[in-house]
Amino acid sequence: MLLIHSSIVQQILFVTIFHINCNMSNIKNNLPPLTYLVVAVIAGGLFTSVLFFNGQSNPAFAQTNSNLVVHIKSGNPENKDDVHAAKMGLTLANHFQDTGRNVTVFLDVNGANLAANTPKSGLNETTPLLKQFIGNKGSVYVCSECLTDAGYSPTDVLSGVVAVNQTDGTMLKVLNNNAIVIDY
Repeated sequence: MLLIHSSIVQQILFVTIFHINCNMSNIKNNLPPLTYLVVAVIAGGLFTSVLFFNGQSNPAFAQTNSNLVVHIKSGNPENKDDVHAAKMGLTLANHFQDTGRNVTVFLDVNGANLAANTPKSGLNETTPLLKQFIGNKGSVYVCSECLTDAGYSPTDVLSGVVAVNQTDGTMLKVLNNNAIVIDY
């Protein structure tokens, strides 16, 4: 009964998030109301079964020895959708970490901005999420080239964030352990 109750709550949560995202992107305005509701409920069911049952309905998520990598390339402080995507990725990483999963966050492209000690204006809401993840023993890697392109050096990053380059093999080791990658 608890599983059913939890599933219903998660479904309602997802439908609400779906509704907010659709309002932001004007998808809702292009669909008849009944079609919109059906799409939201179906998408919520798929999202709930894949992400929240921790493998009970998806064999890939049942692998307890697999790494979950949340790859965040979003983080352009001048783009509201990009900032929202970065926050969603960090929130998801924290959620999976709370369920006991082995989670790694990899920041590259604009996501490198999230690693900074002093974030650019517009990214202030992402720093507490990243610090929470690191504080709970999460691994965070940032692309060193992307960090440089964003105007930072490896000494400008939050404590616990490790700058890696393409040739040091760090991310290859993380990804070689049956990693499941979620992109934001």
